[in-house]
Amino acid sequence: KKKLDEVVHVVGFTEGEGERTGTFGALVLMLNGKYVCNAGTFKNFGRIDRLKISQLLHSRPVIRQPISERLVGKPYTAVATALKVRVQFTRWTPDRHMREPVITDVLYPTDEDPPAPITKEDHLRLDFSPSPHLTPSVIGTFCD
Repeated sequence: KKKLDEVVHVVGFTEGEGERTGTFGALVLMLNGKYVCNAGTFKNFGRIDRLKISQLLHSRPVIRQPISERLVGKPYTAVATALKVRVQFTRWTPDRHMREPVITDVLYPTDEDPPAPITKEDHLRLDFSPSPHLTPSVIGTFCD
């Protein structure tokens, strides 16, 4: 199956649940100012990698949501970041959303270098308090 590939902007994240508690559930992604998907699946990334990305996102200022939660499909936290990710996906839907997105690379901007390396012992000490305005309700997702 041929995969498509795009570099997109991270504009926010959903809260992590279950084994993702304390990090994030999915990244909310835009391309050319338009919402394209939520992506929570990473290729060749482990929990430590997810913690590093989460630490960066939680350190950024929270901003007004550029995309409605209705379109995203669930509550999310919008953050001011220039972080980009490379996404592989199977196709564009008719409404220009990515189908079956998988994040294959994280492109850190020079002014937002990744935090210092996190060891397995460090992840237990990190404080990733949930955003106060998020609720656990889940309406659905466009990119499953």
